[in-house]
Amino acid sequence: MTRKIYPQTDEIVYLEAQINYTILHLKNGRKIVSSTTLKYHQADSCLDGFLRVHRSYLINPDFIKNIVRERTKTIAQLLDGRELEVSRRRVELVKNLRYSIENTF
Repeated sequence: MTRKIYPQTDEIVYLEAQINYTILHLKNGRKIVSSTTLKYHQADSCLDGFLRVHRSYLINPDFIKNIVRERTKTIAQLLDGRELEVSRRRVELVKNLRYSIENTF
């Protein structure tokens, strides 16, 4: 049985799939490698608020600064300057979530 131990969820910026591994990218710049798939992590209730924006990325929405359309692709710009591609099928999900977050303040 595999045990999941996560850092605080507000420390996780995003998770990145690398074949059968997952890399957790943290706010402080550290990376943690997990020997399980991104789908496995996505099913965990600790990461409920995270968005699957691409088959390779699961993003903490608190770290999304902006969504930008660049020619043929859509990019999620993160607060730390990193840019992650958003799949065409998930663009509306990300835009709607971003809109609802902005209107709650």
